[in-house]
Amino acid sequence: MEKIDSERDTVTFYDMKRKSAGKFDMLHDADNLLQNMYGIFLDERTFVLSTNGQDTVLKYLMETGQILPIARSEYGKLSSIYFDQGENEYYIAIAEELSSNLTGLVLVGKTIYFTANFGNGLFSYGIDDGKATLLTPLNYPTSLVAMSW
Repeated sequence: MEKIDSERDTVTFYDMKRKSAGKFDMLHDADNLLQNMYGIFLDERTFVLSTNGQDTVLKYLMETGQILPIARSEYGKLSSIYFDQGENEYYIAIAEELSSNLTGLVLVGKTIYFTANFGNGLFSYGIDDGKATLLTPLNYPTSLVAMSW
């Protein structure tokens, strides 16, 4: 488990007994600015943070305590993460010219579906054609989850 503190720019990890397993920074001094951050465990010992508040994606290696910058956006507004464990791929949405403040992201084939609470809707984005389309208006959505039937 993790606790992301975007105001103090720290990530604290916990074991299943809620005991702290370490507190890490975001490779810069705390700036007291709030930002949308999302994280996901790639496995039990590797965590990826969508942004450190300075448009850089960070990978935390729990065993060594290393924090590695793995991607940077020159456009800013890094947002949701999608991780497909079968393919060992992850996608980070960059909200340039899209409705901002992405709150959920799901990949199905070559289409990314996402919710944006500033865009008030559910959108699709074609990876091949690079076009975003509003599928349905939603009032300030907070997440998006894919379910198999």
